[in-house]
Parts: sequence; C-alpha cells; structure tokens
Amino acid sequence: MKNPNVHGLDKELGFRVEQLQLGPPDQYAETLRAMSLNANINLARAAFGAAVKHYPNQRWILKWGAQIVERYDPPKKDG
Repeated sequence: MKNPNVHGLDKELGFRVEQLQLGPPDQYAETLRAMSLNANINLARAAFGAAVKHYPNQRWILKWGAQIVERYDPPKKDG
C-alpha cells in the first residue's frame, strides 16, 4: 500500500488479504495486489471469504505479518 496520505497506517493493519499469481501451488507466486488490510482477524477472515467467493478462480492468502493464516488455491481444471 503506497499512498502518501496513509502515514504508516499499513503497519497498524497487520492482516492482509493478497491475490497471488496463478501457477502450481508448490512454486513461489508473486503478489498481484493487496485486496484488504485489517487490524482485526474477524474482519480479515470476512474479507478473505469475500475475495474467494467473488473471485473463485484466483489464488488468495490471508497473512498476519509474514505468517500465512489461510490459503485458497482454485480447483484444478480437468484436461
């Protein structure tokens, strides 16, 4: 989150919902965007659930600092 008007707010909001680049789940995936920044785990889980619901074909992680709290990989397509 790069905005000159935020003034370090992203450091107080430790929970992040991030969209990851598609690819094999066992390989490193680049972060495409941070969808949500939250200070509360309940709000973060709700944001994570909403991201998965609205974009089910994307890879998502819920992070607390550098730790992955929850991860979603889209279902594999047959063929």
